[in-house]
Amino acid sequence: MNWLKKTCAVVLVMAVPILVHGQDDNPAQQTTVTWHQLGELPGDVGRLGRPFIGIHNDALMLAGPTGTSDSIWIATRDFGSDQNGDGVITPDERPLTWHDTQLTLPGQRAYGASASHELGMIAIGGTDGKSGHNDVVLIRWNADTELASVLVLPALPSVSVNGGAAVIDDTLYVMVGNDGEGPTGDLYALDLSRIQTDDAGDPLADGDIVKIIDKQDDRGGLVNPWQQLPSMPQVQGEHLARGHMAVVAQNDGHGDRLYVISRQKGPRQTHSEVWAYDPDAGDAATAWTRKGDISVDGRTVGLSAGAGVPLGQSHVLLLAGPNGDNGRRALSYNAITDAWASYSDAQPVTDGKLEAADEVTANAATTTAVRWGDDIILAAGSVNPEVGSPKLWAIKVMGPELSFGWQNMTVLVIYLL
Repeated sequence: MNWLKKTCAVVLVMAVPILVHGQDDNPAQQTTVTWHQLGELPGDVGRLGRPFIGIHNDALMLAGPTGTSDSIWIATRDFGSDQNGDGVITPDERPLTWHDTQLTLPGQRAYGASASHELGMIAIGGTDGKSGHNDVVLIRWNADTELASVLVLPALPSVSVNGGAAVIDDTLYVMVGNDGEGPTGDLYALDLSRIQTDDAGDPLADGDIVKIIDKQDDRGGLVNPWQQLPSMPQVQGEHLARGHMAVVAQNDGHGDRLYVISRQKGPRQTHSEVWAYDPDAGDAATAWTRKGDISVDGRTVGLSAGAGVPLGQSHVLLLAGPNGDNGRRALSYNAITDAWASYSDAQPVTDGKLEAADEVTANAATTTAVRWGDDIILAAGSVNPEVGSPKLWAIKVMGPELSFGWQNMTVLVIYLL
């Protein structure tokens, strides 16, 4: 066995799991989006405009305008049971329990931005119908005590209405939709790692104000936990629409990126642009990259609004609201290939009856989609600019586009002599 001692070949196989498509030329067409109505929102929440929506400790959070105040409601659910005997526990077979926290936001707020983090749901900005705001709050849910709490975070340096937010690692990114004077592409980041926490990982607060770890610059000055980043570029001759933008964090195969989907109005047509922000870019000139415009069947489209959510390892699901043909769309964006596709869209079923398409269309406009376990939740969209929808939907995406495959295997051979 001397030869074994002298020479040993070790083969290491590094396999990278990625999402792969089926054999069909357009696998998204073979992927079905199914809709399950989970009932309606409690009280009047969300019926006067888009509320803040997020997830914390496996609970669904909604905070926003009601008839008299900005209430905060929490929904929890049990494991459910297979009531119809089809062998599958669907979202509508898992009853929700709504908890009225008796807590409120700092004031009337609608059309703000929200994002979920392990510390809680973060609600940013919004409007009371008269003026925009820049306050930021952290809403938490204690599953053991079934109690919620509201803590105050450092205010955003800018007013933000109709914006969007997403978290990458411990950084909260906020795209300002409208700064009170008009549409803007300003981008800010909040370092969430600077929130002081106790041994259990819960944030520390002075009263209801979160304690922030002090950080000094080279001159000894305090560093603001908010940082203004390079603004999203503006194409000459176009301007941002005032509608809600979809902001989603997803990986493009090289790293996590912030994707911003917003409507643009040009001199000849209205279309929906997609921009990607690279947090690791070395300079402002390379931070933003324009991606392919939204297209359906090879035709560029301009959607009035939509809700986006990361799907799998590299996709973004865009649930789009009313468009030129007044229909709804469930679209897929592949962050690796920079390609759009349209999903097959199953009609939603409620109490055994097909739901009208415009019911879902209403909810997809000006709202935020969130992941709750295996479900995508869509709630409290707008029927029109003055009236919110009370519908609450759970969405599942099933098909070959979500299957995993092992590709791009790299074989590394190391010879030990």
